[in-house]
Amino acid sequence: MTGYGLYATLDECNNMTRVMHISEIATGWIRNIERYVRPKQKAVLKVIRVNKVRGEVDTSLKQLSGKECKSKLIEVRKSEKSNIFLDFIKSKLSLSDQDIQEIEDRVLQ
Repeated sequence: MTGYGLYATLDECNNMTRVMHISEIATGWIRNIERYVRPKQKAVLKVIRVNKVRGEVDTSLKQLSGKECKSKLIEVRKSEKSNIFLDFIKSKLSLSDQDIQEIEDRVLQ
């Protein structure tokens, strides 16, 4: 965290680290960023702009609606549960990573 914003590591963008300006954290004047986000906290952010040429991703916390946040959290929980389930299957059946990937691809289809 800095006086002008915070650095965020984007899990779904190959762990790319980006700066999120303080103006995208909340509406109005912000005295203390830690009222909204704590260091090392996982948070749902909205991607507001992508520049593929420069390799930049701009994110926002204030533009994220409650419905979007809830939807993403549900998606993440389902993904975590499916990974745990696939790891269990892999260990019980002694399957390779390639076998698990094929099973995952079939399920997603």
